[in-house]
Amino acid sequence: MKVVNKWTRQGEMHLSTLILLLVLFAALPTDGQNEATFIRKHIKLDMTPANCDKEMEEINKEMEKKNKNFKGCKKMNTFIKDTIENVRKVCTEGFGKNLETNFFQSNQAFTKVECVTTDTKKPCKYNGKEVKAPIHVACDQNNRPVHYGPPKRKG
Repeated sequence: MKVVNKWTRQGEMHLSTLILLLVLFAALPTDGQNEATFIRKHIKLDMTPANCDKEMEEINKEMEKKNKNFKGCKKMNTFIKDTIENVRKVCTEGFGKNLETNFFQSNQAFTKVECVTTDTKKPCKYNGKEVKAPIHVACDQNNRPVHYGPPKRKG
């Protein structure tokens, strides 16, 4: 009869659980955003290129609150002129192409406004451009968009 040390079994189980959690967390986007933050930063049905300065002022204030070292102007931000319901669909196969773990590209073009800074010193000024193109989003485990942009290139 073989005697099994219960401490060894529990240790193996805890190690397995830890490894599983590490794998799961490694697959999540790292900027800590949630869907509500994504909506505030990127969903704006009535956005126009002329509104970039005003809208980006709010984004920059939010970034300053989050990061006390941030004193400049965010270089770029994209506003999607569509509903969150349509953007959520990109997080599922059939509406979006899975490029990498949790990162999707839409199968359809969305109308969006890209705001790009013309000066990184305050007062921040932006040029806006309306384009129609696929969008790239990172999605959480509940198929909710939490980050805008393609996956970061490695290397």
